[in-house]
Amino acid sequence: MHRCVTVTLLAGFLLALGAVGNAAQQTSTAKGSIEGMALRAGSDQPLKGARISLARVNAAPPGTARGANPQNGRGGRGDALAGILSALGGTPAATVVTDDAGRFMITGVDPGDYRIAAEREGYIRVEYGQTSWNGRGIAVSVGAGQRLRIDFRLSAASIISGRITDPDGEPASQAIVQAYRYEYANGGRTLAQAASARTNDLGEYRLFWLQPGEYFVGAASPETLNTVPVGRVDMSETPQRGQRGGRGIQIIAGEARGALEPILEVLGGGSATIYYPGTLDPETAAPLSLGPASEMRGVDFSLPSVPTVAISGRVIAPFANTPSAQTGQRGGRGQGGGIQVNLTRIGMGRGGLGRAFGLNARVNADGRFEIRGVAPGSYNLTAESRDANGAQYTARTRVDVGSSNVDNVVLTLRGAIDIRGRIAVESTPPQQFKMTQLRVGLIAEDSPLNNIAGAVTEALLAAGVGNAGGRGGRGGRGGAGGQAAAGNVAEDGTFSLENVAAARDYRVRVTGLPSGAYVRAGFINGVDVLNAPFNVVDSSAVLELQIGFSAGRVSGTVLDNSNPYGGALAALVPDDSRRGRSDLYFSATSDANGQFTFNSVPPGNYKLFAWQDIPEGAYQYPDFIRRFEDRGHAVSVSPNGTTTAEVRLIRLQ
Repeated sequence: MHRCVTVTLLAGFLLALGAVGNAAQQTSTAKGSIEGMALRAGSDQPLKGARISLARVNAAPPGTARGANPQNGRGGRGDALAGILSALGGTPAATVVTDDAGRFMITGVDPGDYRIAAEREGYIRVEYGQTSWNGRGIAVSVGAGQRLRIDFRLSAASIISGRITDPDGEPASQAIVQAYRYEYANGGRTLAQAASARTNDLGEYRLFWLQPGEYFVGAASPETLNTVPVGRVDMSETPQRGQRGGRGIQIIAGEARGALEPILEVLGGGSATIYYPGTLDPETAAPLSLGPASEMRGVDFSLPSVPTVAISGRVIAPFANTPSAQTGQRGGRGQGGGIQVNLTRIGMGRGGLGRAFGLNARVNADGRFEIRGVAPGSYNLTAESRDANGAQYTARTRVDVGSSNVDNVVLTLRGAIDIRGRIAVESTPPQQFKMTQLRVGLIAEDSPLNNIAGAVTEALLAAGVGNAGGRGGRGGRGGAGGQAAAGNVAEDGTFSLENVAAARDYRVRVTGLPSGAYVRAGFINGVDVLNAPFNVVDSSAVLELQIGFSAGRVSGTVLDNSNPYGGALAALVPDDSRRGRSDLYFSATSDANGQFTFNSVPPGNYKLFAWQDIPEGAYQYPDFIRRFEDRGHAVSVSPNGTTTAEVRLIRLQ
């Protein structure tokens, strides 16, 4: 990708010469401005209605890692908001839409560093300094009284189109077709929806406004063909009240179908998802690589008749179950909603045909349940409920589905627990360190957090927003659905995390640490809790954390054929023995001079990489980093030390 942004400095003559006395003082606080045009790439025709967004870069120097190490929060509500905005690219400053001639102007700009981007429906978003389609741009500096000109050239977004047929080769009308991309977080990856469409009466679909990159296409029939009897039905064999087999609604036409689609997707259903070119397993689906301004036609495939099975069993609860009076409806999280079991396919992310609550069922009064219409694959089966006092109970197990029914699955509900803990320091802390500024939080490993959502959650933990804990180290409640539980730390280092849901794996986060501090170690009953997710089964366990104060600093330059390269993603990856710790991964975008800096790096051995363009967070995924292991630059960070290195740019294509 060629640079698609141009910049011209229009500093005035008097400002160039400078001034003396009071005039110099006024100049130092003068406002700047940014103006320019949005143009159609290739033709340079003006683009009306392009949205230009200017965001103030937070205080860290250009090329410094932001949000890479969640241990470096400050703990106040204002800092939490700054952390959220940092995760989103900076503090919002101004937004303007281009006029009929494609022009824009932003005046009254305070001196400082900014990120500026342009986007428009049907076009690929572009950021100043961006050197690849999915990479990040670099900051632009606005001086006192300076006028900058920035022109953006936007390329059209791309399209995937094709035709879906049913098992008999007939057009599959009203089938749901979706494009997916992999998202990476905490060393794992999930398929997340990027676009969605329905087929027309000819079975044709068109997925549009796609950014360049790698996609997977999946489709599912809206009808539960695999669970509807053919030719004959015995009503004595129909599902009993409180059970769910498939979607429960067979035929919905026209506008009514469209209006109910969000509800039906949440309830799950339709046939099994088939991925192009015709597989049930997303791991064996064929990737589709899109460039800019392109249409990939002929992505045709069939929805075969997939044999599905049923999962049945019982839930054991320490209280009487009172199912909802309305069959198949999800009850509330309060009293009287009854027990519900949810089946979620492993490896599927936000939105789409594999969304959370893919299939669910109400549990009968005797504790039995059945979920029908389940395609082969690996799933998490979760049971959730609350007792008459509102206390949360959960259970979870993995279910591997083949060609036969899965019977006699037993889920035993366990009540939420309180986790006690304490923090110790390895040496004499710096003068500015205060134990009461720290906050300990748990984030469920199976919560659907992408990188931005995770950064937002951790920023909220730092401020006590959401599940706010009380004084004296008392913690907030852990919510259902993977919400974080958090607690403030008392002066003696103790803390408590209340109402933590059982049957979940968690990762621990500590926020409020000053610069140079880091989490050195963490254990429960002698078992490491930092390098892998952990589960606590009773309240007797104590979460012990140790804080260190000897973090180092890593700075460097990205080189491409011996030339500094701006806009690259530089990543610092820990050695093999610590790659389960997401807090030991650092990333930053190199500045215009190819430079970057990582602060508060815990001592140890690392490898330094730099890519022109990779998916966000992919450097934490083991299978991805393994492809480039021999191209990393080994660095060792000593206590309180500074390491400087040069790293060669890696191009994926």
